[in-house]
Amino acid sequence: MALVKSLKMKSSHEIYGNLARLLATENLIIEHSNVDTASFNVDTRTLTLPVWEKASDVVYQLLLSHEAGHAIYTSTENWSELTAVPMQFLNVTEDVRIEKLMKRRYPGLKKTFYNGYKELNDEDFFSIAGEDLSKYNLADRVNLYFKIGNFIELEFNEEEKDILKKIEDAETFMDAIKAAELLYEYCKKVDDNETNLSIDFSSVVDNLEAIGGDAVPGDKKEESRNQSSDEVNVDDDLNSDDSSKSSGDTTLGKSDQSKSDGQKESTDYDTKSNSDFVKTASSLEKAINSLSSSNFAKLNYVEIPKLDIDNIIVSNSKIHSLCKRYWDMHNTEEDFASVDIEFKKFKNGSKNEVNYLVKEFECKKAAESYSRSSESKTGVLNCTSLFSYKYNDDIFKKIVTVAEGKNHGLIFILDWSGSMDRVILDTCCQLLNLIWFCKKVSIPFEVYAFTNNWSYSYGKASCKLGSLCVEGNYNLLNFISSTVNSATLELHMKNLYRLACTYTKVNLSFTCPSQLKLSGTPLNETMVALHQIIPMFQKKTKVQKIQCVVLTDGESGALNRISSSGICPVGDNCFLRDNTLKTTYRFPKYSYYASHKFTDVLLKHLKDVFPQVNFIGIRLLSSGEVSNFIKRHVENHDNCVNKIWEEWKQNKSCAIKFSGYDCYFGIYSNSLNSNSDFQVSHDASVTEIRNAFKRSLQSKKMNKKILSQFVDLIA
Repeated sequence: MALVKSLKMKSSHEIYGNLARLLATENLIIEHSNVDTASFNVDTRTLTLPVWEKASDVVYQLLLSHEAGHAIYTSTENWSELTAVPMQFLNVTEDVRIEKLMKRRYPGLKKTFYNGYKELNDEDFFSIAGEDLSKYNLADRVNLYFKIGNFIELEFNEEEKDILKKIEDAETFMDAIKAAELLYEYCKKVDDNETNLSIDFSSVVDNLEAIGGDAVPGDKKEESRNQSSDEVNVDDDLNSDDSSKSSGDTTLGKSDQSKSDGQKESTDYDTKSNSDFVKTASSLEKAINSLSSSNFAKLNYVEIPKLDIDNIIVSNSKIHSLCKRYWDMHNTEEDFASVDIEFKKFKNGSKNEVNYLVKEFECKKAAESYSRSSESKTGVLNCTSLFSYKYNDDIFKKIVTVAEGKNHGLIFILDWSGSMDRVILDTCCQLLNLIWFCKKVSIPFEVYAFTNNWSYSYGKASCKLGSLCVEGNYNLLNFISSTVNSATLELHMKNLYRLACTYTKVNLSFTCPSQLKLSGTPLNETMVALHQIIPMFQKKTKVQKIQCVVLTDGESGALNRISSSGICPVGDNCFLRDNTLKTTYRFPKYSYYASHKFTDVLLKHLKDVFPQVNFIGIRLLSSGEVSNFIKRHVENHDNCVNKIWEEWKQNKSCAIKFSGYDCYFGIYSNSLNSNSDFQVSHDASVTEIRNAFKRSLQSKKMNKKILSQFVDLIA
């Protein structure tokens, strides 16, 4: 039951955060935190809301609407430089003004404010039950009048009604200040008169005592006023958002307001604590604080860090120079002869797949161009159609305009982790096919492999307080780039093929340099790095549409965050926040069986930041992994599970569009090898020939199916 309630509250936080943005007509940064009062930072445009777990929906909406009103209407000016009036008086008049403007802007809020304040009054949030309201000062009665005046009886004299009218008519922040000054001066005058009367009466008592008269009881109001000075000095939760420019926060300050030269000399009324002026506001503050849950887990907000990307990316020239030095030192060209022959054979055998890709791409691109074409008449007669003028009105020349299509670029992310050893060669072969396709249709591309084996520095890389932590041993190996010439590109592709062979073939005469060995799986670190790689790639290539293709065989562990207490895990009480988009994304509670959800959050954020990018996942699966893969990524779309299973059984591949990726391809790892040659021995039986032919057809069919779906996304 407690878990259900907790999940409900977390869902409500997101809903109420969106409601606050809608009311403020601004994409505010919303933070839910274990704070006493709500506040609004005018510089960062951050609205911090307490966790009002015990508040009803209508009260929550009331409090939220009130804070949104401050976000829209409360001035960013430093109020203490404009007036010396204590903050609680300005709170009273400013609350009246912003609530009036909110109800004018959103007429439907009238009912919300009415029902919300009715509930607060019924629960005695103002602590007025059984009290004689006629003895309250004007500031208290004004506060009650405009908040719960529909439910209680209040009386005002003529002078007080004039001040009430000034408060009600305030339209600007300066109007609210002037009204607060009138309210303050009136309350001060009344208090001074009562104090003077008490002093005069006390002198009479002293004279009576001097001549043996009876003692007279002390002034009850003075006694009450002295008692009230012991109340806690806190801000009104509804009225704590209006100024203090120096800190960028609109919370009305609690500091004493000193009088400047030339102003009237302070009296006892000026030296009261702020909570003494409007005790109904203080009571409301305390009562609203009681709505907050002290047991609710603290919500933490983290941001994407800015990485030292120049040190993280290892250039292709550095990688292949390392390979050359290492192999020249330990090997001769004869050691690579068999692998290089195999690479050349693979390249020749891949031409069919590459040509198929090119044909599909050109067809789909032409179809897309045709769909963007528009036909219009020129107003010039078409002489070849004049003969048909008696029965055809369409005798004018036409012009067809084709809107210019978007140019494309591809970023490939290759999983260079230890678990890829069994499929690394097949994966690289599939990658090389896609690279040859890009080269043939002149699409710029970059190939990065993520690793934490290149550098052995375990310090934090570009991490700051409140951000996700990326360890210093994380690197991206830029194996291949379209920026090099054809001969260099061919060499780099051959080197990648050699490196992949060291993990899948036995009895080779050469090995892999230690810095290029397979490592852990820093996939999530790469999702963070893409925030800088994508703009860098787009700036360099001038492309309009980018496809980011991730080739992997598994999930990655969750990232940590940097807090004031050091490095902490990211849990289900953490939110990823984007201050530019003003969006938040809740991280799931991490577990081994839900590790993909952490990556999905990072992908969702990436898609919001870069709407022009398609994120495509290619996951390599063994037969035992298929069931879990489909269940994990189709868990909220049970009606599609059977359909995807049928697709898998038929093609040994499937395409899932419910995950963080725009499309997530699952491919049977044993069928990935693009070698579809029909090969049998000279003495093969009829059965062996038939089976070899079927395998060849199946391989070609699966490759074409995968490649066709891939082209659909990028054409």
